[in-house]
Amino acid sequence: MTIEKKATDIIKKAEQDRDRKISHAKEQALTQLSAKKKAIQKDQDDHVKEQMDHINEEKEKISQQYEGHVHQVQSKAEKTKEKAVELVLDKILKR
Repeated sequence: MTIEKKATDIIKKAEQDRDRKISHAKEQALTQLSAKKKAIQKDQDDHVKEQMDHINEEKEKISQQYEGHVHQVQSKAEKTKEKAVELVLDKILKR
């Protein structure tokens, strides 16, 4: 084997090693970025879930308050209706 052939083989092997190391480094970087992205997405999902839980709690409170107000209004309306009927009956009976 000639010196040129040996030199060429050494250079090719060095280039292959370099390419392999670069490829490996890229794969590691992508793996790390993917893991970070998943962690960020999980944090965001957790935050959104917390916010949705809070919104649902507030919605439930508002619904309960609304139901209470509806009951009060219905009760007042029933009492007013009863008074109106009494007044009408009194006027009819006084005639």
